[in-house]
Order: sequence, then C-alpha cells, then structure tokens
Amino acid sequence: MALEQPSYLEALNALFPSTKVAVWQDYLRMRLLAERGPLLTQAFQDELNRYQRALGGSQKEMPQ
Repeated sequence: MALEQPSYLEALNALFPSTKVAVWQDYLRMRLLAERGPLLTQAFQDELNRYQRALGGSQKEMPQ
C-alpha cells in the first residue's frame, strides 16, 4: 500500500462516502484476523486459510 501516493489517497477518499459503515467494519475485522491469525488456534487458522483461498480463487494452501 503506497500511502504517499496522492492518487491512492484520492481514490481512498472517494470510497468513504459511497461505502456503508458496515462494509468498512467487516473489512477491518477481516484485516485484523488475517494479520493476527497466527496467534489464534489451529482450527481458526485453518478456517481463515480456507476463506483466503476462496477469496483468491486458489486451491493451494497458503503459508501461515
């Protein structure tokens, strides 16, 4: 993520008024879970990995 890029900030700024708060909340929750996934139980890590594969369209297991 290139926060120093004005075009990135302009595009991000355009998303705020057109995106519902619930969508931002879901996005931020998933980012937190993805970032802190290794600290959670193995069962939770497996589910998170399955979710990330589904989003990415990959059949391969992602590294943890």
